[in-house]
Amino acid sequence: MRHRHAFRLPLCLAVALTCAATAPADLSIYEIQYTVAADGASPRDGNLVDCAGGVVTYKWYGGKARIYLQDPARTDWAAIMVKDWTGALYNGVAPGDWVSLTNVTVEESRGCSILKYHTDYSSGFKVESSGHAVPAPLVVTPSAMPAPVEGPPGEWTVADHAPEKYEHMWLTVEDVTVSAMDLGHAVDNYALADGGGDCCWATDYMNADAGADGYHPYVDTGETFDSVTGIFEQYTHLGNGWDHYQVVTTETADLVPEPGAITILLAGASAALARRRRRR
Repeated sequence: MRHRHAFRLPLCLAVALTCAATAPADLSIYEIQYTVAADGASPRDGNLVDCAGGVVTYKWYGGKARIYLQDPARTDWAAIMVKDWTGALYNGVAPGDWVSLTNVTVEESRGCSILKYHTDYSSGFKVESSGHAVPAPLVVTPSAMPAPVEGPPGEWTVADHAPEKYEHMWLTVEDVTVSAMDLGHAVDNYALADGGGDCCWATDYMNADAGADGYHPYVDTGETFDSVTGIFEQYTHLGNGWDHYQVVTTETADLVPEPGAITILLAGASAALARRRRRR
């Protein structure tokens, strides 16, 4: 009697083929960012993922190199920030490039869902195409990203995390007035109020044209702007009583004063800077 022998793949090859068959496609920014969690945390937190990516909208070298990606096809859950521990990503891409990523870790950092690009994970990137228009800022009202409420003195927290859907996107608020300054954990936030009394927070810490005190020279209490534009982000450190959202400006063009106000603002910039230094 002849015996039939079943053909068996080597175990390592069988596992590899199984993983290849079941591995998910590259995740979109939306699939990484979208959440129903009350604290706004990504459901992918802690996962090593590949990301289909988006258009590079901005690069900034702070404590760690940052690259901001946005999907122009969406108006919510559309953007994410990548922290680069290697320098290769930061130096290898430019605004307008569509960049995809491999082997990056999703991480919650100070309330923001970010992607961690690191040699420990053999992270990689690919410039899929170049020359894309940077997505236009989404125009919103201050009420869409309300300023935090002060609890115990010096502690400021938001009532809910509904604005989470705008994280790392470019936003614009229009017809606003600086109603307060020297707010926030770094004492560099300012409140922007509209005619209805709603306000949001902004900051200039990534603004290439900011002064030594951290504020752009145009910014002072009582100054009114046609528009203020920046990257929307969250800062959370619950142990110190902080949980708030802010619009982060990047250059002078992000701050558009009322018509005819530029000359006055420039003339008063030195005096405003002196006043702010005295307040500190």
